[in-house]
Amino acid sequence: MPDLNELVIYEIHIGTFNNIDGESGTFDEAMEKLDHLVELGVNAVEVMPAHEFGTETSMGYNPNLLFAIDSAYGTQNAAQKFVQAAHARGIAVLFDVVYNHFGPGTGDCLWQFDGWSRDGRPDLGGIYFYNDDRAICDFGDRPDYGRLEVRQFIRDNAMMWLHEYQADGLRFDSTLNIRRAIGHGGDRGEIPEGWGLMQWINNDKDGELPWNLNIAEDLNNDEWITKETRSGGAGFNSQWDVSFFVALKDAVTPPSDDSRDIGAVAQAIQQRYNNDAFRRVIYNCFESKKRSTLAAAITFTAPGIPMIFQGQEFLEWGTWTDNPKIEGANSMLDWSKKERFHGIFELYRQLIAFRRNLHKNTRGLTGQNLNVFHTNRAGRVLAYHRWMDGGPGDDVIIVTNFSQNAYNSYTIGFPRAGNWYLRFDSDWSGYDASFTNKGYDTTANADGRDGMNYSGNIGLGPYSAIILSQ
Repeated sequence: MPDLNELVIYEIHIGTFNNIDGESGTFDEAMEKLDHLVELGVNAVEVMPAHEFGTETSMGYNPNLLFAIDSAYGTQNAAQKFVQAAHARGIAVLFDVVYNHFGPGTGDCLWQFDGWSRDGRPDLGGIYFYNDDRAICDFGDRPDYGRLEVRQFIRDNAMMWLHEYQADGLRFDSTLNIRRAIGHGGDRGEIPEGWGLMQWINNDKDGELPWNLNIAEDLNNDEWITKETRSGGAGFNSQWDVSFFVALKDAVTPPSDDSRDIGAVAQAIQQRYNNDAFRRVIYNCFESKKRSTLAAAITFTAPGIPMIFQGQEFLEWGTWTDNPKIEGANSMLDWSKKERFHGIFELYRQLIAFRRNLHKNTRGLTGQNLNVFHTNRAGRVLAYHRWMDGGPGDDVIIVTNFSQNAYNSYTIGFPRAGNWYLRFDSDWSGYDASFTNKGYDTTANADGRDGMNYSGNIGLGPYSAIILSQ
């Protein structure tokens, strides 16, 4: 597991990542594409739920047998070999786990497992489930966290992934539905036993494998999710930040520039949990060539752990399905797009290199410090400064343009005098022939601007971002 400030996550779905024969993909087939991830530069892969589900194909969020690999994906041994192959390439592996519900449907082997349900009711699930309104969940039926045997069952499953598969961490689906009895439009209050279950798993992980990473998908900006258990928190190392995704989505997807709120983007860039930039996972998934790469540049330069979804790096688009038999929908990645949009792949590869400071000139992107120093709402230009300790090779300036207008000479503040070199320009024509090469090196001189002691001129293409450092 890399240090959190150097981590870049790539999420895959085994069934669609590399399904060579037109049926569901397998761990063996996914393993064949690990060298692609090495070339891209990511250092962690997150596997969407791979436990046995009750349908022929699935995105994995209808859990059936938690301790079994889905037969469509291969065997336990195949999954273990996938992890070993990733580790051999320097890539950590995280597994998605689903503990907020089991099922749904008659394919759920845990449903009325021993033939019993409370009062003989066919709508109640028996010994593995709550047998009252707490069972109601929008996705299936909620396990009975108040029953020690069920908590032990779930805790042991989490530790199985970490020990028997040598996973480097877990991503917990919808922890909100573990800690609260939410479903069918109602909120029936807190579930203390669910909170205690998450604390138990995280405490055992920290005690046995403290370098591993557990991530919560809670989506409620709750700092207690990532607080230490000794303080009463749930004990997760990081959590998905949906507010970042929403702010970017609202800023890049509208057809009109007038609808773009860069103030909301500025606020999202500054969001953090527990005063720690890397307690959050940030992500985006948009299709437009120019504006999706603008969003990608922000994702890789804002404070947080950046994550991308399979195919983002070569503009995969369209409606996704896990079922290869649905006509007109994507049931696998179109790997020909890697060559078709090779320039976009190179853009992502370079962004990841800068995020990880592989060229030794963007160390600030691995630091905690941030100053959003320029917000031009009318012109829709936003600039921010990242640094760890400051100085050459450390201070990083990121400037973003959320409008169709290009700027040949735009003045912003700089934290230091001297030459600032253009490290990245999402508008470079090498990424796409339609891009316009507006970015350039600049010199900052003693003319204060934006609350800084120095200023300089930069170039910005439409819907683009630049990165500068000394």
